[in-house]
Amino acid sequence: MQRSKLITLLKHLDSRECTRFVDYVHSPFYNKHREVKELSVYLLKYLKDPKKQHRLDKQKILKFLYPTGNPQLSQLHAVANKLLTLLQDFLVVTAQEVKKNTHYIRVLAELRKRKQYKDYEAILRKIYSKNVDVYEVSEDLFWEKFNYHRELDTNFITKGGRSYNENLQLKNDYLELFFIAKKLKIACDMLNRNRILGSDYKIRLIDELFVYLNQTDIRYKEEPIIQIYSAILNMLLKKDDDIEYQKVKELLSLNSAIFSSNEIKTIYDYLENYCILQYKKNTADDRYLREMLNIYKYLVQHQINYIDGFLPESDYKNIGTTAINLNDFEWAKSFIEDYQSHIQSSNRNSVYAYLMAFLNYAIKDYEASLVFLQDVNFTHWTYHCGAKLLQMRIYYETQAYESLLSLADAFRNYLKRNQHMIEKHQLPYLNFIKVTRKLTRLVELADYVSASKYKIEYDKLYAIYAASSTLASKQWLQEVIQGLEP
Repeated sequence: MQRSKLITLLKHLDSRECTRFVDYVHSPFYNKHREVKELSVYLLKYLKDPKKQHRLDKQKILKFLYPTGNPQLSQLHAVANKLLTLLQDFLVVTAQEVKKNTHYIRVLAELRKRKQYKDYEAILRKIYSKNVDVYEVSEDLFWEKFNYHRELDTNFITKGGRSYNENLQLKNDYLELFFIAKKLKIACDMLNRNRILGSDYKIRLIDELFVYLNQTDIRYKEEPIIQIYSAILNMLLKKDDDIEYQKVKELLSLNSAIFSSNEIKTIYDYLENYCILQYKKNTADDRYLREMLNIYKYLVQHQINYIDGFLPESDYKNIGTTAINLNDFEWAKSFIEDYQSHIQSSNRNSVYAYLMAFLNYAIKDYEASLVFLQDVNFTHWTYHCGAKLLQMRIYYETQAYESLLSLADAFRNYLKRNQHMIEKHQLPYLNFIKVTRKLTRLVELADYVSASKYKIEYDKLYAIYAASSTLASKQWLQEVIQGLEP
């Protein structure tokens, strides 16, 4: 039962949530089934104790729930499904607890329906009683305020109001704010996925939206969330416009105090992707690579990119490799060592070994690099491809050409058979293999052919290299090919 949806979800509860969930399940309002109550207590008792995992065996659980008789597994499945449904409901209920104003707005609607206007006014005073600056600015806040003023307008009409009521105007204004902010964010997401994943999402009404926002009497364009996502969308649309990139950075710096950590992380993701694309266009210019490293350092320092208290291994890997590519070896080594413990234990050793292999390659300790590569567990195709690139480069640097060609064939077969990689992701590696094979043959021919024949073969190699629109380790190949120029 350890791989069931119920167990998987229960493992993500912290100790306080576990205690509250048991209370929730034992509330007669939500559940009256004895077996469901007992199963919740039983599972949480043994779930997080590695020495007692054997007690999660289905037959042992059945025996606990039904000590007499001859219970069937179908009975356990039925009880587990009821508990899973309760757990899912519990997560929704507890998530709503932090949205107190949303809760109060719903209470207002129920009190109005029952004409409890005295209580209505008491609840009304609790909503937005604090300064608005304490709220994180987002489209969700606009939606919350829309519902708030919609309720007040409905209450005004219900009580027979016939005069001007500002809540109707505010209801309209916040709905427009919500739509504009949400539309901009979705458009940014669609355009970003089109570029990165090769998707074909259709983005509509954007031109009309920009025309609307450019009108001088539209105050919405001054809203920070609309300002920054307008700039992000322009940055994505214009692609090479560094002015919009700098504008996004400036707006983020000015408004970081009113954005949530998740919002800040999303905005930095857009900046990071922009830097990656700009760097790929000109790998000889490391300006955008340094921009990326500064972004990474900020996110790590403030733990904005942490998930459940851990630094994602992909971010750990990207930060380490970026610092190494910038030849900041001392900082890179300190980061790799110091932040290893910030990675979830299941993948910690593998990603640490990968980064140490890359670092040792960069300082030309090829033997140490190959040793570290042996400890890399290929949990994702990015690790596999990164490791194989590194191995091929080491074999070239150490003149182990036979091993390089053999590895190139194996790597090519892996790419062709990998069903998790789209063609767009395979192509840079396939081109690298093609260029590297031609490169290796040229080096092997150098001592056996005339200068004119070498020049012909070199030109063929350079033509293949130049024709490769997308290429892994492009800067390394460029340096190596230039070094062979006749």
